[in-house]
Amino acid sequence: MNARQPCRERRQRRYREQCKIDFEIRLLKLSILRGHEKMTRATEDIIDSSRE
Repeated sequence: MNARQPCRERRQRRYREQCKIDFEIRLLKLSILRGHEKMTRATEDIIDSSRE
């Protein structure tokens, strides 16, 4: 194991955790919108673009 591996693994783990959180937030937003209006593909695109 070289010295950089633990740092790389931590960085990858944080990235995966952040992606999971972002995905869960997206699902929550979609479920809220589905409860208020009929879901369209455009609405999903708007939510996705707000994350960028």
